[in-house]
Amino acid sequence: MVNNFDFQSLKYFRFQFRAQVNILVGFVLLAWLISPATYYSNLWNAKELPIVSNRIFTTDGYLYNITAVLDSNLRINETAYKQYGRLLIILIINFDESFLGPIRMTPIFAFSYGISFAAIAAVIVHTILYQGKDRAF
Repeated sequence: MVNNFDFQSLKYFRFQFRAQVNILVGFVLLAWLISPATYYSNLWNAKELPIVSNRIFTTDGYLYNITAVLDSNLRINETAYKQYGRLLIILIINFDESFLGPIRMTPIFAFSYGISFAAIAAVIVHTILYQGKDRAF
């Protein structure tokens, strides 16, 4: 927040307001338009899951008990994994592709993931294009 009324300081307020409006428009589009539209159109069988959640689910739509498939060292137990069911979001870094199951998450969580990956890619590309000469890439 600007703590004085010098016109040299007030010029930065315009950019802060533009960023806040940009965030508001993105939120309205995602939370008030895209998410209800995807939920009520039953995209990806969304009605089997809550409309907004950041948890992982079984293929039946119930919460996935992660501790049921982990051993005491917090590594995946293959036999328990095969008995309990498929993991819907892979949370481990080094995984075998035989463990992959269908990804089940709420539409708003899926779109948030997509937007986050797009934002990371945009930052990297922007840095390379606009500051590539100043940095040693």
